[in-house]
Amino acid sequence: MIYPWHESTWQLVQHAKLAERLPHALLFSGEDGCGHEAFIEALRHSLLCLNPTHEGFACGHCRSCEVYQAGAHPDQLWIKPAEDKTTISVDSVRELGHFLTLSISYSPVRVAVISPAEYLNTNAANSLLKMLEEPTPNTHLLLLSYQPGRLLPTIRSRCQQLRLALPSTEQAIIWLKTQTLQHEPEVLLSQALGRPLYAVTLDQGEQVTQQQAFMTQLAQVLMRQGSLIAFAQTWQKYSRHELLNWLYIILQQQLKVTYGLGEQSNHPLQVWLSSCSSGQLWKLMQHWETLKPLADHPINNQIFIETIIAQWQLIKS
Repeated sequence: MIYPWHESTWQLVQHAKLAERLPHALLFSGEDGCGHEAFIEALRHSLLCLNPTHEGFACGHCRSCEVYQAGAHPDQLWIKPAEDKTTISVDSVRELGHFLTLSISYSPVRVAVISPAEYLNTNAANSLLKMLEEPTPNTHLLLLSYQPGRLLPTIRSRCQQLRLALPSTEQAIIWLKTQTLQHEPEVLLSQALGRPLYAVTLDQGEQVTQQQAFMTQLAQVLMRQGSLIAFAQTWQKYSRHELLNWLYIILQQQLKVTYGLGEQSNHPLQVWLSSCSSGQLWKLMQHWETLKPLADHPINNQIFIETIIAQWQLIKS
């Protein structure tokens, strides 16, 4: 299964496959929360299938598909961080190297997926580079990255790069309306910055309500209508990553409005931000970047929150 917003990219890949011009290594990139993993999964299955459909999808009935669906297909490998790790180690890439030496069992090709590719540590990335420089016959390497800028330039240059774009607002809203939601699709999509699957995740928890409360309280502090000390105690129950994510969403929404790519909200915080110049908004975004390393730092929570607010309060002074 692929999502409607992936159809044009799917057709592009299938045309290349039919013309026997599908590259050895493909690097797909895009925003997290848009179902890109489903696209990679469908492509992997399609490449392994013996009798794909006219549209290029796996038939689901051939011997290769039966083994694939049983989770025991020897011609495929999916490399990702270990459950308790935040990087892909060189040992995982060495496993890929061994995989590439094996004979093909059921399918016309072997397929390896690396996702998220930006999680490759330095040694793993260098080891992968050697494999990209010396392609193995009848093999496809599929890389999925949400932050391709973190990959070695030499890895990017040795892959055919394809961008998996955000769905249009219309596509995303139509799809969201097919889901069972507690909140309005438009509200969820706005808070998810156009990422429909992330919007569904937001709907399933309390984050929408919490984010709205945070935005309202932040506006009150900035307009000298509320106590930072009182609100800071409430904000400390949220993770720092949540707070930074909410700030990022707020700034992104306002930057889109500033450049004519979105509609101005009447929320007090958005109204306050609307009086900021584009330069001031980008300064706040740069400040947000400097705060990211502090999210996992043992700094006192009160100090972390005050550091956030201080820059916002100073931006107009």
